[in-house]
Amino acid sequence: MKISESNKNKKRTQINYYIDELFTKNSEIFFSKCVIVGEGETEEGSIPIFGSKVIKGFDKYGISFLNVQGVGNIQYYIELFSNLEMPYILIVDKDKEEEFIHETNAYFIGENRNEAFESEIAMNCPLKKILKTLDLKSPEKFENRMSDLKGEFKYLKGQPINSLDGVLRYMRIKEFDKLRPKVKSWMKDEKGYTLGRLLAENLDKKEIPSKFIKAIEHAKKLSKNSQDV
Repeated sequence: MKISESNKNKKRTQINYYIDELFTKNSEIFFSKCVIVGEGETEEGSIPIFGSKVIKGFDKYGISFLNVQGVGNIQYYIELFSNLEMPYILIVDKDKEEEFIHETNAYFIGENRNEAFESEIAMNCPLKKILKTLDLKSPEKFENRMSDLKGEFKYLKGQPINSLDGVLRYMRIKEFDKLRPKVKSWMKDEKGYTLGRLLAENLDKKEIPSKFIKAIEHAKKLSKNSQDV
């Protein structure tokens, strides 16, 4: 199908908009050896810190992280980076897998719609570390969250619990899987840059979900290949 001149002009205008956005807010991208592209603020807060633990930092390899603020913007950046012959890695919500399945450098996180990052963390990271992070992020919500837990796990009533991670001392191990959905919902309510940063700072390298580790190591490889050219 032939693309009309008006559609071509519209596409050029859109791409020029994203170029201006990069120059204004993320000019260092143009000096990068590889860009890791993520959808939101939680990833922006966490992934660079994951990078410091997995490969001792992005700066060493000329890797940048770009928050595209929604999956709808990704395609424009793909076209831009492709035209600039700049290597990139995509970290995309799993419900967009069909849309980006052709991208060989794409990593899909999460399980269900609208809970990608929090699902990946909640299902793969130590509950103690996540609960500690939630307490640090919003201590004022502790009482309500404990009330919620005691409503479902009656045997927690009367126990001397002073923090969310303290719950694990009294919960039955076989019921930890019932706790994870609540943790995911709390994370969803808290998602943003601060949550991502606190989570990443609390996790040891071996506790980082494997998809993030693979994406970061892949970015390192691409950056080194780019440097060698």
